[in-house]
Amino acid sequence: MKLGVCWYPEQHPESRWADDARRMADTGLDLVRLGEFAWGALQSSADAIDTDWLARAVDTVADAGLQVVLGTPTAVPPRWLVRAHPEIRLVNVDGSARAAGSRRYTCPTAPAYRAASKRIVTALVE
Repeated sequence: MKLGVCWYPEQHPESRWADDARRMADTGLDLVRLGEFAWGALQSSADAIDTDWLARAVDTVADAGLQVVLGTPTAVPPRWLVRAHPEIRLVNVDGSARAAGSRRYTCPTAPAYRAASKRIVTALVE
């Protein structure tokens, strides 16, 4: 059996990552899941995608002997995307748009959400 943990390196200074990874390994963990909430950190604007920091985070945990489960960052889109395309928000039964900031508040069938999701996931794969 493998034991894992979620880790959000985008919320911590990079100078702390190696110590985080070492402590995870010392605790007996095997896997580290990351990336699923990092869309805003990966894509600060429509034209700026930066995956370098994520590659360094993956290398950091791998260097500590941990395996990585890399999630797609599509669970929470960046604020710029929601502002540019408010139609991607789910609509509640009463007709109001679901509030931003929670998990899965977007409509996965909205064309703008699908196009943006495809772009960020493709960037990660490449």
